[in-house]
Amino acid sequence: MKPILVIGCGNPLRSDDGVGRYAARQIAATVPQDDVAVLVRHQLTPDLAEPVCKTCLVIFIDASCEDPPGKIHSRRLVPEAALPGLLMHHLTPAGLLAYTKSLYGNCPPAVLYSVGARCFEFGEVLSDEVYRCLPELMTRIRRRIIRQTA
Repeated sequence: MKPILVIGCGNPLRSDDGVGRYAARQIAATVPQDDVAVLVRHQLTPDLAEPVCKTCLVIFIDASCEDPPGKIHSRRLVPEAALPGLLMHHLTPAGLLAYTKSLYGNCPPAVLYSVGARCFEFGEVLSDEVYRCLPELMTRIRRRIIRQTA
């Protein structure tokens, strides 16, 4: 069992929506693999419940249309109170935690790092605001990993 699971999600063909995937790949390249497992996904799906239940912390990274462009927001997550339907288009991080708890009887602590996005149009390049916030995002995530593994 790896102590930390990082899940970066988003659509890499929708500009800033790909920031979670980009950041997760950077984490994979810069932290010890003994401490962290990294998954990169287009969206969250029920099959992720198994790897989630086998870890002691899950870090989700995703773009946000609610925060100002380039603004980094982090918050602890708890499982959704009601189990989401399996036929939904995608799961939220809290919905995935609810599935994990329902299927395996437990779920680890979780945190979501979201980055305010400017552009969700077709494209493979991050906006300037999102690109400029990446060093700070990486620093915050690495600090969280260090605290967890110390």
